[in-house]
Amino acid sequence: MIMRVAYALVIGLTMVFGILPLSFSHEQIQVNRYNTVTMNASPSQINPLLMTVQFKFPDSVATVGDAVAYALRYSGYRLVALDKQSSVLKAVLSQPLPISDRDIGPLSLKTALVVLVGQPVFTLVMDPVHRVVNFELKPHVKLLYQGAPHAHA
Repeated sequence: MIMRVAYALVIGLTMVFGILPLSFSHEQIQVNRYNTVTMNASPSQINPLLMTVQFKFPDSVATVGDAVAYALRYSGYRLVALDKQSSVLKAVLSQPLPISDRDIGPLSLKTALVVLVGQPVFTLVMDPVHRVVNFELKPHVKLLYQGAPHAHA
């Protein structure tokens, strides 16, 4: 008897108000009569370096360092302080931005940063707590710089 009343109540509410009580997990919300949305953060909201970006750098962006700063400006991340940057990274960041990198993407921000500083040479190092990025020489490149004289222009 109670089941009949509950069933009649559900049918009545559905017909009168156009609602149907559904059991969803706490991660879903009904946005209209037929659609639900899962309430989860996107991967790029969890890790902003995963967001898809596309840049056409303005003329004011002259160096690789300027391009890295421009790319990071809305991500919540920043480049590591100058005193923590390697001499090789400082040299790369001061180089003029290559014309091939003036228009970049669509890529993840993480990939775009590595492309800007030199993907074959550097590895991106992230500090997600302090939201800082740094670049380290890849091991095979580091071996080339140990004990070998290099021309620095």
